[in-house]
Amino acid sequence: MRCYMNPFSNFFGRKKQSNQADAENQENDSAGAQTAEAIGGFVNKLKVLLPIGGGATFGSIFLVILPIIVVAVPVVMIMIGLGTTNIMASEIDGTGTVEGWGSGESALIDALEERNENYMSRGIYIDLPLVTSAIFIGNNVMGTSMGECTMNATESGNEDDPMSNIQIQCENEQATQSYDELKREADFLMEGMVDGDSVKSEEEYRAWLHDNFIENKLIAIGYEIPSNAEEKEQLFNDMINQIYFYRDMYESVLENSTSSSTSGMAAYKVRTVDGVRIVSGNIMVRLLDCFQFTPLEGEELVEFENYVLGTTYQEIGPEAAKEAAKAQAIAVRSYTLTRGKVMGGEIGKISTEGENTVIQMRACTDDQAFCNPDKGCWSDRAGGEKSNLHSGYRPDKNWTREVLSESAPLRSYVAETNGQVAVDKDGFVLYTSYKWEDTELFASLAAQGLTAPEIIKKNYPQTVEVSTMLSGNGSLEGGPDFNNDLAWRHPNNNYDYGQCTWFAAGRLYELYGFYDGSLGNGNMWVQNLTTSHPDLFVRASTPIPGSVFSGDASHIHVGIVSAVNGNKITIQEGNLKQEVGDNYDNYHEDSWDYAIRDWQTVTITLAELRNRYGNVTFANPVNSPAS
Repeated sequence: MRCYMNPFSNFFGRKKQSNQADAENQENDSAGAQTAEAIGGFVNKLKVLLPIGGGATFGSIFLVILPIIVVAVPVVMIMIGLGTTNIMASEIDGTGTVEGWGSGESALIDALEERNENYMSRGIYIDLPLVTSAIFIGNNVMGTSMGECTMNATESGNEDDPMSNIQIQCENEQATQSYDELKREADFLMEGMVDGDSVKSEEEYRAWLHDNFIENKLIAIGYEIPSNAEEKEQLFNDMINQIYFYRDMYESVLENSTSSSTSGMAAYKVRTVDGVRIVSGNIMVRLLDCFQFTPLEGEELVEFENYVLGTTYQEIGPEAAKEAAKAQAIAVRSYTLTRGKVMGGEIGKISTEGENTVIQMRACTDDQAFCNPDKGCWSDRAGGEKSNLHSGYRPDKNWTREVLSESAPLRSYVAETNGQVAVDKDGFVLYTSYKWEDTELFASLAAQGLTAPEIIKKNYPQTVEVSTMLSGNGSLEGGPDFNNDLAWRHPNNNYDYGQCTWFAAGRLYELYGFYDGSLGNGNMWVQNLTTSHPDLFVRASTPIPGSVFSGDASHIHVGIVSAVNGNKITIQEGNLKQEVGDNYDNYHEDSWDYAIRDWQTVTITLAELRNRYGNVTFANPVNSPAS
């Protein structure tokens, strides 16, 4: 079984800068470093953030001419513009504001969020940080010197464009025109991201940017496009890589600033009204009065998984069939995390309070009906219908429910879903709104033999998978032991020596104690592992320690995830086809001596892994060897 060579050595080589470029930009590096260090400690020097792509001309021009504009501006604007000022701004200059951040940028972001809310109301989830990164790349439009700008919404507008009534008005006519042009550019980028009722895949949107956006952008910022076709293609790809890099950097900084995750703790990637947030750590739920939207008197914060259990208990009942109860729990968990994206204000609001991440939910059926499983519950009307549900079993009230028995099967059913949510094709938690009819459907589909993930996918068609969003930190120490003949030698491991499949099979045996010679080429491993061994592996879009990853059909490759640390993952893989010591010419592909040298352990981001191997998927172990 075969797999393609690993191109990582070339990738890392392209990231290196010349000493001359370093020297030319030492001053800019220092200034940029202060900003970068302030926003979460993501980098120590600005040069770390310089272009990933590699044409010398392109890299040098951007290093010398646009180092602050291209690198610092997008990150600050994305972070501040998308609602993370409460986390980041005070860290930048100690005053709660960002130097250079003006009313024009604020008005522009307000306009983008208005348009984004229109998409969200149609069930379309725009990657707003990506759009923001694209429009600001190369644009020096810091508006504090241009006078005050405001975002205005008029009653008139183009019927074909419901957001055409949004206008940006500045004291300075030149500033008004500048921000209006950026808004039109953002509109164009958003429309280009949409494909019917969903958004394009990263591969599709990269192609769209290449064909429809990059050339005009380069012309607009005054960059001379090479006449040589190969250099032009390299330039376009470098520009697209930068745009995605800034988006990923924003998410990484935000994740580092909001997450205090530990091994085995869930971390959920959610869209909020403010942008993207990683919800993790000690997650709690605050119960709100159904009518006043203030904390419900007499109620304490509820631990998140206990809230999921109690809501499942109330919504589907203690006698529900296993798969129906599990589906309800997954829907409850996903709904709770994304409620604020739809409602805004106090309802569904996610905030950091000391060591807790707190989600606010109304204690009635207007959101979800939560019955404290350990205390019981009561309300003035049956089941919390237009009435607050309070904790405690109270037979003297109009309606009440007893404590859920410690031995109730429902407790174990819900526990089996711990951390599981419905996710879309981009790995975000899906908004899983449900009514009583949906809960009845869960029971009906379970009676037909469907599993909980199958029930969720049937009821919420935008669900790509039900994923356990384990985060944070964990590792599998060490590497392969080639003295273990059962793991590595023929005939037990009968994959060809030196292939990525041979390396993955050996590590699979070392980690899990079994060998499977029927998993096929590298791109088929995740599918075949999760199909043949569903008790051991589940398909996922994000990894945990011990995951197996597969590239897509254009990148036939497989490897092992040995560690996860925030947005960084450590992988182990074979078949690099790289030089292995002084005697490289003496080694031959598929030879034992070559194979045991032709592998590596490398730490990269998930985005970088997908840049190398396309639409990467993961087979996550049900029980990680790191736990």
